[in-house]
Amino acid sequence: MNRPAGIPICWKQESVGKAISYTAKIDEKQTHYFLACHSPMSGIQDEKSKRKIAEEELYKNLVTSSQRDKQVVIYGEPGAGKSHLVHWLKLRFDYGVELGELKKIVPVLIERRSGSLKDALTQLIEQLGNSFQKYLDPVQQALENLSHATARQSLVYEISLELGPRWTDRGREKLDKRLKHLGQACSSEGFGGWLRRDAGVVEETINLLVESSEIKDREETPKFCPEDLLVKDRFRTRRKNSQEVLDLIDELDDSEDLRKLAADHMNEALKNAIGEMVGLSGANLRKVFDSIREELALEGKQLALFIEDVSAMSELDVEIVNALEPQDRTDLCPLIAVLGMTHTGYAKLRDNQKQRIEFVYRLDGETTKTWAKDQESLARFTARYLNSIRLDEGEVRQIADDRRASKADVSRSKCTECEAKALCHSTFGFVDIDGVEIGLYPFSRATAPRVLG
Repeated sequence: MNRPAGIPICWKQESVGKAISYTAKIDEKQTHYFLACHSPMSGIQDEKSKRKIAEEELYKNLVTSSQRDKQVVIYGEPGAGKSHLVHWLKLRFDYGVELGELKKIVPVLIERRSGSLKDALTQLIEQLGNSFQKYLDPVQQALENLSHATARQSLVYEISLELGPRWTDRGREKLDKRLKHLGQACSSEGFGGWLRRDAGVVEETINLLVESSEIKDREETPKFCPEDLLVKDRFRTRRKNSQEVLDLIDELDDSEDLRKLAADHMNEALKNAIGEMVGLSGANLRKVFDSIREELALEGKQLALFIEDVSAMSELDVEIVNALEPQDRTDLCPLIAVLGMTHTGYAKLRDNQKQRIEFVYRLDGETTKTWAKDQESLARFTARYLNSIRLDEGEVRQIADDRRASKADVSRSKCTECEAKALCHSTFGFVDIDGVEIGLYPFSRATAPRVLG
């Protein structure tokens, strides 16, 4: 629809980027845009009570629970709104602290950002303060070392130990006798060199720990497959492998079933090897968080930890759930741990892990599809963003403050004093949000759904 004469362009180009982005505006300098544009979320499925609730009820569930330690999982499909809800909860806790309704709680948000373990741990310290750095120094030093050429060698070495002496130490049955030299093979110059090759599983795993990555990359973490155990000629020489390893290579060539079995064992070993390499194996990871909680307990504080996407910690996602599960220890500060994850991540959890989670909330695709078909809801969603790019930043801050204080919706509109309001609203349409009229220009009720995809 063309702009009729008499209707001005009512926004500044630089305001668009401030209000609209692919990631939530959660840092301290931009939270007012997040709150001014936020559409209250409902239709959140409470998996324990088997009913749908709204965001404010979810918040109240967390702060009124009598449990000393509370583990909360919010899961769903990509794009369903998990990250947005986790961000909103963090801001709601911040405001609860500001008002004094929450006493001595330290809210900490670990955003997805680059998706690396290194970045996630850096965020933790940035918000807790430098006094907690000592608990993560060994881990961060290990991660710094991962950027060197020795990283692949270190991971393959840990895999060899997991397939060797640690295999039965972890309570597993002995390897198939045909694979008894698999750990030795991983530590050899030849077979091990093949595992360390460019673009192999080992290199891809290292990259996930220290480099930026997409959600789909972290959800589908690198795995060994049978083809990875077909060793190329230059890695299978007698000079680089013992006779036992050469015999194993030949057997792997001849049997796809044996290659599948070996790949399964190597994938199981890989999970533990990563933790050992960076000093965050199951027990160590819990020790890090327990040490942080011990210090906060001495200060009389509680920890509210919000992790936007636990897969940001790569193969350690399940270990994170273990490390943050409720404990019967009064020397640790009370804990609220809110963990965002995908369906795939939630499915990884064992039944006994799921049983220890106090609150489980699901945002599913059907809820999103229903919302996307509701023209009025889409119009209101669009209008909040349009209003924010029209207003001065000070007015956006006022909306955010009003929404914090009253938990109401948008409190002011740029349209209110616009001389072209009548013509504009009759041409493009408008929405009424709690008595505040916001025009849909340059869209309309019909075009907003198409713009949003």
